[in-house]
Amino acid sequence: MVTNRPNDACILFAFVDNSNDVKYLKYWNSGRNHVLLNVGINSLPYYPNSVIVSASYGYREFKDNFDISLNVRVPDYNKNRWKQLSPLLPLTRKYLLSYVDAVPEEISSTMKDQLELLASSAESVGDRVFLDISCKENCASRNNIYSESMFALIFFQTGQSPTTLFHDQLLSALQYGAIPVITTLLPPLPFMEWLDWRRVVYTLPLQRLPELHFILRSFAPSDILEMRRQGRFLLENYLIDKKVVAETLIAALRFRIGVPGEQAAAVQGNPLFSNQQFTAPHLVLVKPLDEEYL
Repeated sequence: MVTNRPNDACILFAFVDNSNDVKYLKYWNSGRNHVLLNVGINSLPYYPNSVIVSASYGYREFKDNFDISLNVRVPDYNKNRWKQLSPLLPLTRKYLLSYVDAVPEEISSTMKDQLELLASSAESVGDRVFLDISCKENCASRNNIYSESMFALIFFQTGQSPTTLFHDQLLSALQYGAIPVITTLLPPLPFMEWLDWRRVVYTLPLQRLPELHFILRSFAPSDILEMRRQGRFLLENYLIDKKVVAETLIAALRFRIGVPGEQAAAVQGNPLFSNQQFTAPHLVLVKPLDEEYL
């Protein structure tokens, strides 16, 4: 239940976009019982007592099993949103794997060599790999490439804090039917405490990047289609717009603090038969055969 009386509320929500907003919260109390939704682009300062819902965090400021890594800057609810989603069929697409992102400077030379080795390995057996290592944020070609790719490579270093770019790539891959391949074993995925992302994304350490082509070729067609279907299910029910994001966030926090949900409204069912009468058929029981006849 949502209330405007702070004294009766278990959790206090606040929409913030910079570090000065929290000073004007009347019931701040060092951030206790507060959930801060970051609607801005930059990350928020570190608040140890508050649950921060944001797509980006500062270095080592993401609190595991406490903060929620989530992109809240999603479109408004639109009942025809499903028309903008790419079809899940056919199974095969133009590219087996695509990578559309800038290579981090600290490992640029090593990763470029591994990506080139991956592309040459795929081309040797007739598979196509699309690489664009010069694309920056808000790259216009990403969506077009993902719609033609079976898998989408998303680079994420182990120990790295969540970023807006990471969430944008993840949502784009799910929207256009590409299976996300993330280069870390524990990525900060949305609602990862409650959703089984193992059915949707494939994770592997960065050190195994040269083996990725052989790994992807080992996927069965049924597994690929099932991962696409599961990704579409998570997208439409939990991540696609503000309506489902808000409902999922409230349900997740309710589950975390142990507050039961509202009682479901009773709905009267329609009668199965128009005459309101039904006579069960009379079944004739057959006596089982004795052992001497078997």
